[in-house]
Amino acid sequence: MYVSYKARAPVRAVLAESSDLYVENNCVYYRGNKGPEKVGAIYRRLSDEYLDPLCFNPESVIGVPNLMAAYRAGNVAIINTPGT
Repeated sequence: MYVSYKARAPVRAVLAESSDLYVENNCVYYRGNKGPEKVGAIYRRLSDEYLDPLCFNPESVIGVPNLMAAYRAGNVAIINTPGT
């Protein structure tokens, strides 16, 4: 489970599942009712090993592929970063 904060004003929080989020061009997007919306920050509720199947546990089906690449590129903040 993720809580994602959209990059545009006004700031609002969305309770999202991993299937609601995807990464494109090292940016995280939320599949909203009005189309894709860029995510600026994520408060994660998953253990590190399930966060990104391309970076941690490849058998994870609940993570967001390439999430760590977007984080390393500085395009999304993870409030409780991996390893904490």
